Amino acid sequence: VGRNCLTYMEEIGGFVTRQKIYNKLVQSLESQSVRSVVGCHWRDWVVQQETRLAAARDKSSSRGLTRAEVTIYIDNTCQIPSEKFIEETLRKIIEFIPSELVYSTPFSKTWEAYCDRFIHSLI
Repeated sequence: VGRNCLTYMEEIGGFVTRQKIYNKLVQSLESQSVRSVVGCHWRDWVVQQETRLAAARDKSSSRGLTRAEVTIYIDNTCQIPSEKFIEETLRKIIEFIPSELVYSTPFSKTWEAYCDRFIHSLI
């Protein structure tokens, strides 16, 4: 999924889950789809307005944006997990990361660090 994404599979309450936690800006920069269509997702990240992601981006520009995701695989019994199950699974991801490992980095500093790693550029 990427060097900067913690991903793991777990069975919880009879459901197979895939859980991920990652830095959203870094994931956007490193995503395979970003590298194959140069600048496409970068532009979307910068110019989109009035979306949930845009609101989150704007609120977190001074500290960064970490995203937690859970994919719940539904087997052929078609049992759907409850909202409580989903919320508890998401909360568990957040509690999994010790607070002393959590730090803030503004988007500007993340971008500078990313650019400093370039060896070649199309510009």
